[in-house]
Amino acid sequence: MWEGFRQLGRRDPIQHEGAAIAVIAISMVVSWVVYRHNRDAAGELGSPAIEANALHFLADSVTSLGVLAALILMQWTGWRIIDPIVALGVGAYVLAISYRQIARSLGDLSDTQLTSKELTAIRAIMEGFHGTNGTVIEAHDLRTRRSGSQRHIDFHLVVCGKASVRESHDVCDAMEGKLMSVYPGSSVNIHVEPCEHENTNCLADCPYRVKS
Repeated sequence: MWEGFRQLGRRDPIQHEGAAIAVIAISMVVSWVVYRHNRDAAGELGSPAIEANALHFLADSVTSLGVLAALILMQWTGWRIIDPIVALGVGAYVLAISYRQIARSLGDLSDTQLTSKELTAIRAIMEGFHGTNGTVIEAHDLRTRRSGSQRHIDFHLVVCGKASVRESHDVCDAMEGKLMSVYPGSSVNIHVEPCEHENTNCLADCPYRVKS
């Protein structure tokens, strides 16, 4: 960006424009291919480090596209001012994506909870087990955080107080398995609580529920 500001008042000619266009075009294609590969790997592994590397190549690809467009326009129009203007735009773009990635990484370091989209999906899974085997009453006190590529999920599960240890354990295993299938590599901690039978939230078909 500093170089762009410095060149705004100058009109230095650009040499070897044809060669520059060819090199930038090849660089843009290669950077895009590597970006896609890193992006897919980051999604599969949940690695913010690989995602940052992917954004590095994305920035290379996008900025190469800007430079390529600027070189072609300068050949057609002869307007040298296009070059420093594009340089400023490239700098602003790199700052923008850097800010986004730094903010996310700092959030991971400070134990920020998962995104609203992830929380919605987790709550939907939890609610999907309501009434399972006449045992599950409700799930509450959901707490989440991310540590690098790993998600930590913690919540309380209210089950029928008369349910056996095996029944409660089986339900917890099923819930953990479902969460792990959606978010592989997660750490899931479920705290089981017994339902008080005078609780009006008890399942209607619970044989132990106190009738009013």
